[in-house]
Amino acid sequence: MLEALARHEPIDDAVVELGTARGGAGFDLWETASDLEALAEISPETEVGGLADSATVAALSAWADAFIDRVHPPACVDALTGLVTLGYLRVRLSEVYRECEAGHRRPGEAYALVVVGPTRRAADPLARLTGRLHAGRCTRQWFPGGESACHVDDALLAILSPRTPDLDERAAGLARALGDGPGRHQVTPLPPDHDDGQRWLDELASATGRSLS
Repeated sequence: MLEALARHEPIDDAVVELGTARGGAGFDLWETASDLEALAEISPETEVGGLADSATVAALSAWADAFIDRVHPPACVDALTGLVTLGYLRVRLSEVYRECEAGHRRPGEAYALVVVGPTRRAADPLARLTGRLHAGRCTRQWFPGGESACHVDDALLAILSPRTPDLDERAAGLARALGDGPGRHQVTPLPPDHDDGQRWLDELASATGRSLS
C-alpha cells in the first residue's frame, strides 16, 4: 500500500490484498481497521478521504471473505455479517415445512418469519457496511437460540424463528437496536403451503423497500 501511495496510484487493489491477508491469517476486524487507521495517519492529507471511504469498504469486505472461509462454508454464511445467506434460509424453510409435516403440525403455529429494518436507510457505502456489521451483532444478541437470520438487502433482515410468547418483543428490540428510532418490524406466521412460503420469501427479496407494520 505504501508503494501505491508513493507512486500516487489507486490503492484499492493494495487494501484488498491487506484485507485478504489479515483475514486469512486470523486477524480480527478491529485489528484490520487499526491497520487502515495507521495508514491514514501517515498518508498525505489529499489521500485520506479516499482511504476512509471506498478503500476502507474494499479492505474490510476482503477481510470478511477471507476470515469467514476459515470457520464457515461460504455457501451457507454471509462473509461480512456471519448471518446465513438467503440461499441457506430457503433451505432451512424447506426443512421447517418437512419437520411440521412429519410432526403433523401447522407451520404457522410453530414458526414465523420476522422481518426487521431500521427506520432510515444509510446512503453512504461505508455507513451501509457498518450497518450490516452492527446488524449481525445485534441479531445474535436478540435471537441467540439458533434462529436462521439473513439480510435480504443492506438494511432489511429476515429471520425464520420458532413462535414464542416473546417473539414480537424481541423483534421490536432488534428493530430499535438497528438505528436511532423504533425501527420497523413484522412478525408473520408461516403460510400452510411450502410453495407459498418460498414465494413469500421471493417477494420479500424482490421488494425490500415496502413498508412494514
